[in-house]
Amino acid sequence: MDISYDHYKFFYYAARYGNITLAAERMYSNQPNVTRAIKNLENELGCTLFVRTNKGVELTPEGEKLYAHVSIAIEQLKLGEEEIATERELQSGIVTIAATEVALSCCLLPVLGEFHKQFPKVKLRITNSNTREALSVMQNKAADIAVVTLSESRDIPKELSCVPIKEVNEKAVISRELYGFKKKTVSMTELLEYPLISLSRNTATYALYEEWFRSHDLTFSPDVEAATAGQIIPMVKSKLGVGFIPEDFSTGDSIRVIPLKEKLPVYRICLIKQKAHTLNPASARIEEMIKKCADNNCR
Repeated sequence: MDISYDHYKFFYYAARYGNITLAAERMYSNQPNVTRAIKNLENELGCTLFVRTNKGVELTPEGEKLYAHVSIAIEQLKLGEEEIATERELQSGIVTIAATEVALSCCLLPVLGEFHKQFPKVKLRITNSNTREALSVMQNKAADIAVVTLSESRDIPKELSCVPIKEVNEKAVISRELYGFKKKTVSMTELLEYPLISLSRNTATYALYEEWFRSHDLTFSPDVEAATAGQIIPMVKSKLGVGFIPEDFSTGDSIRVIPLKEKLPVYRICLIKQKAHTLNPASARIEEMIKKCADNNCR
């Protein structure tokens, strides 16, 4: 049969809308052209595809069978066209991401590596922020997306959406030279015999530990405050005290993990974006890759 693709598109939209005029508008054509195309299609197939009603047109049983196949084909073609258009747009541009150090190390880095491999011409700008700073950046629309660490109790500004990506468990670590515990498990009271290293008090992590210590009738009073999570491990290695770091962080042979009786607080890595803002194709692709990576528990 010599049936053109346009004939099937006319048929598809007439069936989808149940109206010849709407189908013509969608195809940037006119009603006589749509009617003629459908008639030619019916002649080629040797059957009636539509019956007219007071509201428009309805598919006949033969029309429903054809539509079941045509709709799949056209939807797949549309998806292919959209994918090509998106990738064409991903040949340039800039994506700005506000990220905390833990979120960057435990979630974002493998995504950025894969994205850069696929789309090397898109520039990436990553700002190193704590959670409060990153949320402020997003409120001011100075970044496309943010990937941050949040506790369950933290409030998100109403203009921002928050999607949990990954749960982060922490561990207590100490220099091998300082490790003096004889027991199989150590209580937090015993741990407090050593100096504590923490992130600075203007961070969400500090507030999380302060609240957690209080819930165990203990006072959180760190002896050393670090500006970033990446500074804690070198400080522990330098025998400044006990530090709390994500379980995903690698420590090396010079550091021991302390087996605690109590479970340390848990927080989440979350994806933040503006509710009323449509992401550009590059940012949308990174968002998609972050969610996929989280589903696959990749590192």
